[in-house]
Amino acid sequence: MINSINTHAITTTSSTTANVTCATRTKRRDGRSLKVTPLDVSKALLVELGYAPEEAALVVNTRRYLPCLPDPKEPKIDAEALWVRIGKPHKRFRAWAAHYIEPMVGDICQSQDAEISATYKTVRGGTKKGYLLSRNVAAHLAMQANTPEGRAIRDYFLLMERVAIDMTRYAHSRAAQLIQQDQVLCMTIHQNAPHGLSRQQHTDYCKATEKEFKSRFAEALTGFRAGHWRQASGEGNRQGIRDRLGLDDLDTYGTAYLVAVSVYRATGGSIDAAMETVRAIHEIDPCRYFHPEMIDSMVVWELGREDDYTGPVADTHVTAWDETTVTTTDEAAQCCHP
Repeated sequence: MINSINTHAITTTSSTTANVTCATRTKRRDGRSLKVTPLDVSKALLVELGYAPEEAALVVNTRRYLPCLPDPKEPKIDAEALWVRIGKPHKRFRAWAAHYIEPMVGDICQSQDAEISATYKTVRGGTKKGYLLSRNVAAHLAMQANTPEGRAIRDYFLLMERVAIDMTRYAHSRAAQLIQQDQVLCMTIHQNAPHGLSRQQHTDYCKATEKEFKSRFAEALTGFRAGHWRQASGEGNRQGIRDRLGLDDLDTYGTAYLVAVSVYRATGGSIDAAMETVRAIHEIDPCRYFHPEMIDSMVVWELGREDDYTGPVADTHVTAWDETTVTTTDEAAQCCHP
């Protein structure tokens, strides 16, 4: 049954722009906030994906001084700074450079694009010679270092193979399917919006309905609304449910979200029908992510404390749903549009 719409608080308008979308005033939904790669994955996310804290720290720290550059053959990395980072092998930079870098210069510099570039700096008492290395050469030299730091570099490159595989799966689960269904949901909300609304009223309706759908979806799947998840992440964090779920639960979330959006679309905009379907076939245990005491505090948290929208949503007096306050959620912060 399609939810009726309570429009008593809406002033109708004869404007020809009544049922326009808000796409012209909002940014395109490209899932930018959902996309994470091995080049920018955080330590916290790596730990969440099952890596030891030491492994996660190794990835993040090594990435800082051996970054992946657009052109890995262009000399950009200071050789002496690299030497310090890899534990100062041979004790003296000149000795290390003479043993490792200088024998490479003749071979590499014969190519058109040299990967090693000599630098000269005037210092007290003479001129100091240094080198700029390409990222490829820097990585090659770092892995040869017979120091604890050198062994850590070798571990880093072995570890990055696993990270790349896990991040590919994570990115697919977290972004591709969710972005597509977000777009379908917004199009459906737009199509089912009541007629006779002004541009601003239409925008507010779409935004509030999307927030309500996603918040109730989180509740149907986990027992807690989207606002609860963000509130439980802490005042300085405010991560939404999509940011907190692990890989397996994120797969479940994506599958359930597809079902919810499909039912919502098939019923012409019934949030109740969509949530009943999700509740019957899918479930995620919030205890995997929150301490029991935190969950107790989530239960007594006041719903809707952050949202001051008072416009139209699905008419609550004809459904089993008895909450009239629209809650907010990170993943629905943007205005919906097709």
